[in-house]
Amino acid sequence: MSDFDRYDAGLLNDFGGGDVAWWHEYLRAELERAHDFYHSWADGLAGAAQPTLKAELLAALTAAERFMAGFEGDQMQVGIDHDLALVRAAITNAEARL
Repeated sequence: MSDFDRYDAGLLNDFGGGDVAWWHEYLRAELERAHDFYHSWADGLAGAAQPTLKAELLAALTAAERFMAGFEGDQMQVGIDHDLALVRAAITNAEARL
C-alpha cells in the first residue's frame, strides 16, 4: 500500500581520514532497517483503518445523497442534477468495494 522513497545517505566520505568504511556500511544498514520497519508499520496501519474509512465514506455519501435529492429537478439549483449523479455513482462504487 504505502510507497515510501528510500532515504539516500548520499556520498559518505572519509575526508577526516581513517578507516570509516565500516561506519558507512553500518549507517546504510540502519537506514535500510528503519525504512523496512516504517514501511511495514504503515502498511499494517493503512490496512487496519481501510474498512472503517470505507464505511464512513459510504455513510457520508449516503447522507449527502439524501440531502441533495431534495433539490433534484430544481432549476434554481444549478448543477444539482449533475452533482447528484456523481454522488450516486460514487455510492454505487463504494458499495461494490465494501
